[in-house]
Amino acid sequence: MNKNFEDIATDIKEQANRVNDLITKNPQPSEIIDARIDYENRPHSSLRELLVGEQIKVANIMGEIEGTTKISELTSPQYLAHRGSSFLYPENTLEAFKMSKLNGALFIELDIRQDRTGSLCVIHDEEVIRVTGIDHRGTDRIQYLNPSYVRSMKVDGLLPNYPAQPIAYLEEVFQTFGNKVNYAIESKDRRSAEAIANMAEAYRLQDHVLIQSFNQTELNTINDRGFDLLLLSDNVSDSESLLANNIKYVGCSTSVSDLYVSMLTNAGIKVLVYTVNHQYLAKKYIALGAFGVFSDDPFYVSNAYPTREDAPFSEVVFSSGFIPHYAEYRGGFTSDYRWGFLTQSDDRDFVLQGWAGELPDTFTMTLNASFIERANGWGSIALCTPIDYFDDNKTTLSNGYNLLFSPAGISIYKVKSGVSTLLASSDDINNLTDGVVKNFTVTVSATSITFSTNDATITVNDSEFRNGYLHFGRKWGTVSFQNVLIS
Repeated sequence: MNKNFEDIATDIKEQANRVNDLITKNPQPSEIIDARIDYENRPHSSLRELLVGEQIKVANIMGEIEGTTKISELTSPQYLAHRGSSFLYPENTLEAFKMSKLNGALFIELDIRQDRTGSLCVIHDEEVIRVTGIDHRGTDRIQYLNPSYVRSMKVDGLLPNYPAQPIAYLEEVFQTFGNKVNYAIESKDRRSAEAIANMAEAYRLQDHVLIQSFNQTELNTINDRGFDLLLLSDNVSDSESLLANNIKYVGCSTSVSDLYVSMLTNAGIKVLVYTVNHQYLAKKYIALGAFGVFSDDPFYVSNAYPTREDAPFSEVVFSSGFIPHYAEYRGGFTSDYRWGFLTQSDDRDFVLQGWAGELPDTFTMTLNASFIERANGWGSIALCTPIDYFDDNKTTLSNGYNLLFSPAGISIYKVKSGVSTLLASSDDINNLTDGVVKNFTVTVSATSITFSTNDATITVNDSEFRNGYLHFGRKWGTVSFQNVLIS
């Protein structure tokens, strides 16, 4: 790009920013008149007309600069940042999209609903209560709200120290990223597909926008406009009809059969599976021929996130790889930098510790834990699980070793296909209840596993499961972990 082109782009950006500042600062009449004359001395009827015009110019210029690969030229596998990686950032916000891009995601998924004025709001739910906490008894549906009110609301941060983020609008997203990312945009209200297409065309992003809907009629309204289109459906039976309507993608849930994915793929349909948050599932669907997956943590699922030997709990955020299993609860953080299950449960919880990656053949792990008893409850360290999923006894997917601790003692169980067998136990443990911090050491050699505290030590000779993944869990009681180190 030559110097003159750079200067023009900079001038346009500065002009757009100046007009935007004048609007938000309630300018005096003289400033308004001055702002309505652009750098080429052309008048505009309103500040907004000038601002939008300048922003579209910026988008057009950015379109001339090399962006990310066009959707039609992408190759499998693709890992789409579902709602902007919603396990890590406040969903569907500019912050989520910016952080996803910063971490390497160049394909983001977002949801669109029209507000009262027809503006395209980036939000999944029909009402705002889940993401903002605002509840006006059914009157907070996006379709009834004006942009000024929507923009005043914020999406709750995932943790107290993660700032809440404003609800975004699609135009802001396009202005921020241009053609530097690809977009999978879902029309949630069955009336937005055409408006999405119009805006994408205005910003010259046709090659970078995949429009999706559960309603094929919604897609058929724009099937002659050159966009990549995706039908969300678990029961497509006529793939030829889809292709005839220029619908070349199908999004399906993890509930579909393997045959369904293979059938669509063999028919020339590109399949994207949602929502995939475990590596073993991503590998499965890619092997079946899926084009890619939607993921709340695409960095972990794509195995692009660097592993570490120490737990990131001191950062007091959910880092990549904190994946809940059959339950949704991922625990929480305390003021003294502990992570764990801080509220009581009526069942079990397990959360993958993906920051540790796949465990070494042999290793020593040290940690401390604080346990508050509820009758028959326990804390758990599940390790050497062949896949990155563990639920103890809910399915047949669980394999590996489950190391339990409670006021009753410590135990090592071996789990095969969801069935647990006790290998060793000791009741020589003191003072584990009432929130007392207890230190633990786990030593895994080629032939044995040792689990110990300062009170008790148990060792089993078993070599069936090695490497694999690490999970922390609990049953009923509350338990938190700190200072986890793998060496």
